[in-house]
Amino acid sequence: MPVDPKTTVRWSLLAAGLLAFFMLGAGQSVMGPALPVFQQRFAIGGAAAGWLISSLAMGSFAGLVVLYFYGRFATPALALLVMTAGALAIALSPNFAATIAACILFGFGYGCVAAQFNARIFAVFGQRGPSMLSLLNAGYSVGAIFAPLLFVALGSRPNLMFVIIAGLTGLATLVMMRPQPAVTPATEIGLPKGFRFSFPILIFGLIAVGVEVSLTGLGPSAMIRAGVADAHAAELLSAFFVAFLIGRLGLTLLADRVPSFAVLIAAALLTAACSFACIWFDPTWFFPPMGAAAGLLFPGYFVTAAARMGNDSRVSPVILATTQIGAITFPLLIAQLAPMMGERGFFWLIALTTTALGLVGLVSFRRLQP
Repeated sequence: MPVDPKTTVRWSLLAAGLLAFFMLGAGQSVMGPALPVFQQRFAIGGAAAGWLISSLAMGSFAGLVVLYFYGRFATPALALLVMTAGALAIALSPNFAATIAACILFGFGYGCVAAQFNARIFAVFGQRGPSMLSLLNAGYSVGAIFAPLLFVALGSRPNLMFVIIAGLTGLATLVMMRPQPAVTPATEIGLPKGFRFSFPILIFGLIAVGVEVSLTGLGPSAMIRAGVADAHAAELLSAFFVAFLIGRLGLTLLADRVPSFAVLIAAALLTAACSFACIWFDPTWFFPPMGAAAGLLFPGYFVTAAARMGNDSRVSPVILATTQIGAITFPLLIAQLAPMMGERGFFWLIALTTTALGLVGLVSFRRLQP
């Protein structure tokens, strides 16, 4: 029985997307353990080294801004090519200034790849789009889990690690050089035509992703303040990421059967329940399972926002730029407020925020669910 060429190309898109998102997770997560190496190599302090992390976010945001204005000319292959060049530039950079510039280039490609693949996978798979989107983002989680382990196994050599990232991203680029399916017309999968700005759902996404990033970035220090040993807090973060991955993989089985906004609401309320448990009981037992709930926040948000705002080329950059704003501002706010609220102030802030998010979502479900 002959195979439909459109089906073959569609699955090639997913395969390239999974490899690309694995590299997104790898590139993001490996920067943390690589910072001490860069500090020693370039003889810089911790504050200066922090710019390597910030430069990734700056580049990603810049990429999304460019996509907003010129997205109709962009392709996944071009985005992957920029990301490949950025990874190779990081590996070969001779000094700190060149490494910063390379990180910005890598981040630029990172943002473009995330926007291009999230939008295309959601569109070309039609009714199965939400499930495939969850699977795609699970690839990011796998990369984030395994890249730091590979980094240590390779002798903590960031140059070698980014050569590997460049090579595998380049492989995904070659896959995307073949003809790609046209984006499914909006009317075929129930999306509104054109670009329909929806401020309320963007606010939901800003807060939801801000919470997710706060949990991964500030969770270990919050557990240490609550009395958990340093090494054990790191182990619990690893368990959190495993649960995060399990949550996203589980959503691939349900995403096309459950309303996307209901997924976002449930994720917020489950996060709140685990946060309250961390306050009243031992966070050792309740922080890791919070990862399963946190893993559902972004997919629930993206599908809801895309379904409300349409499949115009500007939609995905706006959705992801909003998450970037949340990822930058929310952890800063939490970090300032948490110490004022006692040793478990972090969990109080997460609990109250996600409870409010879930309750407002329940009240506005009929209005915001596409």
